[in-house]
Amino acid sequence: MKVVRSKVIYERMKNPKFLKLLYSQNIIKNLESKGNIEENTAPEIFVGSYGYPKVLVGPVLSINIDPIFSSYPNKWIGMNVNDIIKIRSNTLRGEFLSDVRNPNKNVQELQISALSSRPSLVFSDIIKINKLIKASEETAISGPSFKLSALKVKDKYTDYFFEKVYYDFDLNAKDAVLFLYSIGKSVYDIQKLLSIGALGVKSKRRLVPTRWSITAIDDIISKENIEKIKQNESIDKIRIFSLYSLSNKWIIIIFPGSWEYESIEIFYPGTTYNQSKDYAFIYSSYEDFNGRKDYAEMGGCYYAARLVVSEYLRKLNKQGKVLILREVYEDYKIPLGVWNVREHVNLALKQNYIELNNYNQVLEFIKNNTIVRIEEWIKNSYLLKKLLFNKSLLSYS
Repeated sequence: MKVVRSKVIYERMKNPKFLKLLYSQNIIKNLESKGNIEENTAPEIFVGSYGYPKVLVGPVLSINIDPIFSSYPNKWIGMNVNDIIKIRSNTLRGEFLSDVRNPNKNVQELQISALSSRPSLVFSDIIKINKLIKASEETAISGPSFKLSALKVKDKYTDYFFEKVYYDFDLNAKDAVLFLYSIGKSVYDIQKLLSIGALGVKSKRRLVPTRWSITAIDDIISKENIEKIKQNESIDKIRIFSLYSLSNKWIIIIFPGSWEYESIEIFYPGTTYNQSKDYAFIYSSYEDFNGRKDYAEMGGCYYAARLVVSEYLRKLNKQGKVLILREVYEDYKIPLGVWNVREHVNLALKQNYIELNNYNQVLEFIKNNTIVRIEEWIKNSYLLKKLLFNKSLLSYS
């Protein structure tokens, strides 16, 4: 099999024609004839990016399923793809048009809903239902959608801390995000607040498309973590974690030394975004001790994994050089979203790790636990080449 270094995978992830559209019949019976819906929401909220700054916005309602379970990806660990699709196909996404800078009354209702500490009852009219569910590599699978003109949040159980940052019109968005994270609030809840325009200085608040807000939260929090861990001593031995789940394999390697981070992904033939029969596409993104100045080529997956490994090192009170290898196998037919990377890297770091003494042992582990030749990983990894061929570092091995 030939391995090609290419960004084509990430370009296709942004191309609508590569989204998997699946027909769903589960939850639309009688809704069109009824003309309205009254269901619980977690709340989950979706803000689109197409047509920015005028975008589609709406609640994601859970039908015949626990809204907490259907809206929080950390609840899906251990489930197979079919079960995840079944859960997400039992959600219904409302849509109305709004300007990101001048939100209408529907947005204001959703902002109040986003402050909720438990599921809220949402009432909405239904104009037209789109019977397809959509899957992408950036956001979680979403169920059928419907156009609405008005909605009302009936039950409001606001969380004290969400309400605190919402009504603090002098608190900038970054500080609000870090405050909520510091007291243990879920990144999924913080992302919703940012997306619906509920955080930041009042004059600067606006809607943020869901896929942008996911990456923004991962980026803000991981940068804060990284600044903290840079002050710590290094780990003393190489640690390797590995995990296989949902036709993906993750290998996380932490080397002694000052902070650096690289993530490499390889998509084998037959996967969602690689329909070739003979080529595997590989690409990587890297940052040194001083961080990146531009957006990572790999997109949201890079930042989702960086958040998790920075959390791990911060809790450990150590720093190190982190390399993540991800193999995506041919059975990966339905893109699941960035959560797939975030939650499975997190799960990998909770497994027992292997301690190694030198770089040769690392190369042997990679060789024995991945499909492509070890030379391909070295060729496409800035960090591995630096560690292996920089004479000032060879003394460690």
